Amino acid sequence: MIFKEHLEDLKKADWPKCVQLADELARIPGSADTLEAATKARAHHVRSAALKALFRVDRPRGLKCAERLIEDSSYEVRMDAAEMLGRKPPDKAATPQSVAWARGRRRKTTRPGTGGP
Repeated sequence: MIFKEHLEDLKKADWPKCVQLADELARIPGSADTLEAATKARAHHVRSAALKALFRVDRPRGLKCAERLIEDSSYEVRMDAAEMLGRKPPDKAATPQSVAWARGRRRKTTRPGTGGP
């Protein structure tokens, strides 16, 4: 059962507030679906907070999400997932393309010799 209201609040929250909201959500029985949905949010601080809360609520589901997030574009999320899985995260250096992808936009390219897009 997904608590849509709580999920939207969590997705809109800034970093310190989203950790608090995820902890409060973890105390509600049946909130594992909502926390799992929040691990797919765009903001990395929301994914990280939701993953930690999900791991406390439902460990098998938390491990499953950690497996998916071990290859995340965010360094913090990869570190949290690796800590939960008890292993070293893969080496993944940030590139301009991966940073642009994480921010939800593509990198603009220019045509050779024109100096323009």
